This record gives sequence, C-alpha cells and structure tokens, in this order.
Amino acid sequence: MKIVLAICVCLMIGCGEKSGNPKPYIPNEKDLALSRQMAESLEETAEAGNKFAQFQVGGMYFFGEYPKTKDFVVAYAWTYISASNGWSIAEATNPLSPKPWYWLRR
Repeated sequence: MKIVLAICVCLMIGCGEKSGNPKPYIPNEKDLALSRQMAESLEETAEAGNKFAQFQVGGMYFFGEYPKTKDFVVAYAWTYISASNGWSIAEATNPLSPKPWYWLRR
C-alpha cells in the first residue's frame, strides 16, 4: 500500500526537477549528411518504380523537408506517378484525381 501511495504522489507532483523550455534541436553535419544520404536512397528507389517511395518523395518536396526545397510541381508529379502505379493513398490525396470526386457524379 505504501508503494502505491508513493507512486501516486510522484505522479501527482512529478519526479525530479522541471526544466524550463525545451532546447531546440540543432542538427550537426553528421545528421545532415545522413539526411542527404537517406533522401538520395529514397529518390533512387522511387525512380526504380516503388510506389510508396514515390509518394514519400512527393511529400518531401511538398513540405520542403531537408535536403529538398518546396516545389509543388515536382511534389504533384511524384504523387501523380505514385497514384498511377496504384498507391491508393496517393490516389485519395491527389486533388485532381477523379476518384475523390466520384460522389459528385451521382
């Protein structure tokens, strides 16, 4: 019973010191090099025809994730290619695809 009470007290008041605002993450060169390598690998996989990788590369361009810069045209192109290859999520998120608008044709 004493253990349960001690756990409840710790949960209510917290254990240890409370830190102020969290420190922002600042990537170092090693992290940036790894990000570039992963993005290159993902893009190579997308070019090889992997529909999931194509959708992910489109998302990288859409959101401007490092090392890619925001480019909505390239993002749309990769998403369209992914949808053309049968990735259902890409078909559903493509605003120009006829599938999301099927209910308008009724």
